[in-house]
Amino acid sequence: MDAYQTLVDYQQRVDQALQKFFPEKVEEARRFDAATVDSMAALSEFTLRKAKRLRAAFLYYGYACFADPIRYDKVSKAQKGTDVGNAGITGNDNHLLYASLAMELLQSHLLIHDDIMDRDHIRRGKPTIHVQYASQRDAHYGNSMALCIGNYGIDHAVRILNKSQFPSKRKERAIEELLIFVQKVIQGQIRDLRPELRSEQEILKTYELKSATYTVEGPLHVGAILAGARPPALRLLSRYALPLGIAFQLRDDINGLYGDEEKTGKPADSDVKQGKYTLLMARALAAGTPAEQATLRSALGNQQLTTQQLDQVREIVKQRSLDSIVALAQQKMEEAVRAIQDALFRAKGKEFLLGITDFIARRDH
Repeated sequence: MDAYQTLVDYQQRVDQALQKFFPEKVEEARRFDAATVDSMAALSEFTLRKAKRLRAAFLYYGYACFADPIRYDKVSKAQKGTDVGNAGITGNDNHLLYASLAMELLQSHLLIHDDIMDRDHIRRGKPTIHVQYASQRDAHYGNSMALCIGNYGIDHAVRILNKSQFPSKRKERAIEELLIFVQKVIQGQIRDLRPELRSEQEILKTYELKSATYTVEGPLHVGAILAGARPPALRLLSRYALPLGIAFQLRDDINGLYGDEEKTGKPADSDVKQGKYTLLMARALAAGTPAEQATLRSALGNQQLTTQQLDQVREIVKQRSLDSIVALAQQKMEEAVRAIQDALFRAKGKEFLLGITDFIARRDH
């Protein structure tokens, strides 16, 4: 299996499904008022921006580790093309595709709120939601509207799982699991806001809670639960998901400093201007000379950062910590692979999980 191409193919399916999902929700909003319609349209536009749809894919292939999705050639003539009650999505394995949309709506919820906390102005190449609405009135209005619109995201995520065509008990467990990993993300966000938690161990714990949980572990668990997987299987998936999620975040930190803006969808200086204390930066500070440390500290959180200062930061980090972070991401990726290499998962799911690890550890966007 070419896991990256498989991801691209699934991304296209998710995009098409979201394009069917949102017009119905915007139309439903007309029962309320114009402001509600505007808010739902904003959530739609934000969610439909170009994205990898990795979390939706992890739900799908988490399910595929334990059960085969319905194949089109196995659907009876009476079932083919019939409406399955999922926003007009019909046929074969679209019940599972529909459930995976929950991960994209949840991600919109988390990203919109995260952008407020990080004071980000750009997300996926366009203005963040709070910046859009601030331009209509003021910053407080922008933040308030973004909080409300973000909350629509988690509301729809839960509703999608609740309306999906799976046994009731599995849906209940899946929703409970979703809320558990949202709670972990909240814990990670709180830790991220506390400057005293800056040891390497503390940073990695924050990465586990804030990124690994909702990027890999949570979606895999939800998909596996919908397939009927039990707790021992979920624990095995966690041993794969958490190190891989940390590798994902480490690579995100690298891309945040060295990435191509066209690919990452945000300015290359945003992490430094926001003063993000990444493991990449922590190791550079620990290994740097006093002069290098002073340069890094003067750059972190500096909203007036110049191109020359950014280049100095990049050079110091390249000399002091970049190679070690690349090696750690590789180490975490290999740890993830070892965790499930001998697992008795169904081939379709297992092949995707093993194949996608290399893309995550090496991605440049």
